[in-house]
Amino acid sequence: MAKMNPRLAFAIISSTCWSAFQHGYNTGVINAPQAVMSEWLQKEALSGTNTSVSAMVDPKVTSVWSVAVSIYCAGGMIGGVITGIIADRFGRKGGLLLNNVLVFLAAALQGASKVVKSAEMLILGRLLIGVNSGLNAGLVPLYLSEISPVSIRGSIGTVYQLVITVTILLSQLLGLSSVLGTEDGWPWLLALTAAPAVLQCLTLPLCPESPKYLLLNQGRELHAQRALNWLRGDVAVHGEMEEMHQEAEKNKISKKVTLRELFRNRNLRLPLFISTVVMIAQQLSGINAIIYFSTDIFEKTHLGSDAAQYATLDSARLGVVSVHSARGSLRDDVRDRSGFDTLVLGDRVIQPIISAGRVICRCHCQLDGQFHCRIKLLTALARPGEQCFRDIRGPTIPVHNFYLH
Repeated sequence: MAKMNPRLAFAIISSTCWSAFQHGYNTGVINAPQAVMSEWLQKEALSGTNTSVSAMVDPKVTSVWSVAVSIYCAGGMIGGVITGIIADRFGRKGGLLLNNVLVFLAAALQGASKVVKSAEMLILGRLLIGVNSGLNAGLVPLYLSEISPVSIRGSIGTVYQLVITVTILLSQLLGLSSVLGTEDGWPWLLALTAAPAVLQCLTLPLCPESPKYLLLNQGRELHAQRALNWLRGDVAVHGEMEEMHQEAEKNKISKKVTLRELFRNRNLRLPLFISTVVMIAQQLSGINAIIYFSTDIFEKTHLGSDAAQYATLDSARLGVVSVHSARGSLRDDVRDRSGFDTLVLGDRVIQPIISAGRVICRCHCQLDGQFHCRIKLLTALARPGEQCFRDIRGPTIPVHNFYLH
């Protein structure tokens, strides 16, 4: 039975760590330095602002800032939609390498926006890095599922989400006012996203393309077997090659499902409805507001700016703990005994309990602002871990859910 080996670990790190870095880092990077960047928008980048009030309440500044934040998600939707096209046209590995072009463009635009005094460059850079992250969210799970042995596919499938939460924490740590979240430091904070792209361009070419893509999409059987041999080391690959051949034969006779049939076919409507409800439920948890605006939220509860930034680190730390806990739940023995449905429903039971506790604390307890906000953060605690369940449930189908952190 195939197990983890140094070459497979190298392929996972090269494909997943540097791609998930972009997704997580750029999700949380503008949270902590919001006040500093808003002041730059008010005084230098925008005209017609009201300098007699704080930049955080200036209507024009807040409108532009909202666009800069939300356009990252818009870019993610674009990237998610075109993932299938990129994966089939350039391959899984090729698509990831090509995707780094967007990183370099985005890093240059965001890093130079202060010098040029251009809010438009900042927004365009956020859009491009959003497209990059949307593509990563689809390409990486697809590549991982196709290079991983079945016996450890579940555990490997959680690596992407774990790295996302770790890099969200890293971005908010670097964004502290004592590190790079300063008037002169924030352009470097945004440009730093180019570093992992350089590392991926150096390491990923040493890894093989997905064997399944080589065989099923390109019909290159010899190259597929060589790639599988590279990934498995000394383990015989005849069984896996035979399984891929059988899948190739099934694909030849099976009918492709169109978007219209997805809604018209009764057998497909129910899974579509279930997955949609799960995704909507996660959005309504408030996790996105925490990730993007927690520093501002904490400051509005009368915490000082430094205390609010450190409280934001607490929220990111909770996300890392959540995903690490979910990795334990996704061990083969636990997963097979409990099933995915039980694991996801367990989260649905905990969620209303925490929400009810938050309301009780809000209405009946005399709590200081910091403690109340930490109670509020617990509502989102299960969200990052739950993403792990979805990322590995369908091993041959990429998950294009960019909003779900």
